[in-house]
Amino acid sequence: MTPNGLDDPRTRSEAFETFLSTLGERDRRNFRNHLSACEAEQDSPRGALWKRLACTLGTLTGKPARTTGKRAVQFYVADGQYLMQLFALEAPDTRAAVIGPNHTVLRWGNPYTNFVGLVDGLETNMTGYGVYWPVMLQIAKTHGIPGATGAAGLSAKTVYQALKTGHAVEVWIETSFVRPPTGTWTAWDGLMIPYSLHEHAVTLSGVSTDSVRVNDPLHATQYWVTKGTFEASWKDFGNQAVIF
Repeated sequence: MTPNGLDDPRTRSEAFETFLSTLGERDRRNFRNHLSACEAEQDSPRGALWKRLACTLGTLTGKPARTTGKRAVQFYVADGQYLMQLFALEAPDTRAAVIGPNHTVLRWGNPYTNFVGLVDGLETNMTGYGVYWPVMLQIAKTHGIPGATGAAGLSAKTVYQALKTGHAVEVWIETSFVRPPTGTWTAWDGLMIPYSLHEHAVTLSGVSTDSVRVNDPLHATQYWVTKGTFEASWKDFGNQAVIF
């Protein structure tokens, strides 16, 4: 299930044409060319995924998108007040972490219910951390993707099947898939929280026989990593994912 009934191919095509009508001539041409290339790939869901993402992001931002080069697309949102409203949806718990020996975290907030720390803080000095899957799932459900699903303890097979059928999947991994020490802290409500001070979330948008395609917001890049690399890092956060 996708927003506004977009699982119906006819509705999806109509919504995509409406989205294209908001673009300038150059950007509209680039979108159509990229869609044609995606749909030309045999047995690939990229065309359907491209339409779904474009329509959904276009609805959320409310401003015309622009293409940059052959593959990159820029979606705009208003700065300032809108940005603070977005972070407010994550209900930041700004209480400071309790730091232990060797740069470890003993106590902090609960990322399953709140953004932990300052939204402009850093993991390196433990002033800001992030959120986990339930928070992001709730935002997705209430802001354009009511059929989104999410959980911890998911199997890699579930993620790969979702990608094969045209769904983007948000997953929690370490930045750049590094393998740092991991640990647990005790949240203020007593829950044990698995963590890494390289915590990061990316969106998977494709899968092959041995790799997954990563859309990484850190540097606005798209790249492939092996399934083994992905699964090892993903396991550090309990195999959390949100399927859009």
